[in-house]
Order: sequence, then C-alpha cells, then structure tokens
Amino acid sequence: MSAAVKLVKRLASKFGYDVHRRTPTPLVSPWINNESFRTHFDAIESLTLISADRCYVLYTLALQASCLHGHWYECGVYKGGSAILLSNLISENRRHEQTELHLFDTFEGMPEPNPSKDLHRQGDVRRLYSAVGDDLPPSDRRCVLGTDRIESRLCRRSHERRNSRRLCRGDRHHP
Repeated sequence: MSAAVKLVKRLASKFGYDVHRRTPTPLVSPWINNESFRTHFDAIESLTLISADRCYVLYTLALQASCLHGHWYECGVYKGGSAILLSNLISENRRHEQTELHLFDTFEGMPEPNPSKDLHRQGDVRRLYSAVGDDLPPSDRRCVLGTDRIESRLCRRSHERRNSRRLCRGDRHHP
C-alpha cells in the first residue's frame, strides 16, 4: 500500500470514515431487471454459451429486426439455446407470415482442423467446453447433438410453428 493511500485512510478514519477499494460494476445492466428478457433467458440459460449481457444484446436486436420482412439465420446451433430464443421472439413479434428461422450447423461436431486453412488447433473446442463446465460426449469427444435432438428441444421450448424453422446441415469436411 502506497504512502498516499495510507495517509488518505488515516485522515478519513479521523473523521469517522473507512476507505475501501470498490469492485467495479457495470453502470448499466438492463438485462437484470427486464422481466420479459429474464423469462426468455431463464428458459435457455442451460442451453447456451452466451452470457446474459450478450444474450440481451441478441434479444434487443432481434426485437428490433422482427418488424423487418425476411428470413433469420443462425450459424452454429450448439444445444439450441439462442435458436429457441430467436424462435420465440419471431413467434411473439411476427409481422410477416413468411418469416422463417434457418439454423445452420454440421450437427455432427467439429471436423479435424486443416492447418493450411484453419486458425483453430486440435483440442481448442474441448478446452472451450471444459472452461464452461460442459461435458463433451464420450463418442470421440465431439459435441454431437444431431438434428433430432435440436428439433425436439425447439418443439418443447419454442412456441414457434415447426414449419417456419429449417435445420440446415453443413458439410463437416473441408472441400
């Protein structure tokens, strides 16, 4: 502790004050008290890697975009959390009947990296899942949910019409 800090603490204590370092907190945290968002987020929290603050950004942008005509696309579905969020927001705020949610993923896990094309290395995805406390399936340690499990989660947790969603399997092999 520096001499200046000690001096300030000593002077403050003579006047009956204690000086403590404060942990910084966000100045604005609208996602905490927004009931609509909390309801949506609580339903998907276990199915997404997206933190509450970032999911709130997705939520607000999706609400703004819901008035536009066109289709919605998500690349990388993982467990389907943000897909469920988007599907529910589309259903609740749909202004155009033709709007569809297209979900792109390999639904088979990550391919082996190709050093000439890829920036990630073998094991990067495993470290990511370990960092968030998620257990990878034992079958060759890839996150493999498959279209059936994602579709069943969307049906259970989303109130969007099934025919307005498209699961699009990507090629997991390098061309």
